[in-house]
Amino acid sequence: MGVDASVMAGPDPTSFSASFMNQRISYDLDEAQNRQGVTETTASGATSYLYELELSGLSNRYSQAHDIKPEYDECGQVVYNGKYYFEWADRELQSVWAVREPAAAAMQSSPEDGDKYIIVNERQALDDAKQEVYDDVENLLHRG
Repeated sequence: MGVDASVMAGPDPTSFSASFMNQRISYDLDEAQNRQGVTETTASGATSYLYELELSGLSNRYSQAHDIKPEYDECGQVVYNGKYYFEWADRELQSVWAVREPAAAAMQSSPEDGDKYIIVNERQALDDAKQEVYDDVENLLHRG
């Protein structure tokens, strides 16, 4: 897995090449190195995503990132990024909850390795599902 040092030392690719890579990701950055856009190129073609900063100008938080509207807590820490919900306490990460599409979760009719999937479609349902996991899983390591 991976590549050797000679490949890593070579020049960056200037375009997508299916013989050398699965995907090429290029970033459009502003003067402060914040993302303004991302283009992902595969053998199927290129897809571009817009990134926008919050209008307040007081932070580098994104109001839109990769077709997702991230959510932040009162300390400015991301609590949702489109794939995961993050729980923080005193600026320390406590837990991370994966978000799956309902169809993907429903296909897990026979969970493996003790995985348990609970389909939720709103924030309160997520909180309820997390509490159910805390109640059902013995010796669950959790900081909060």
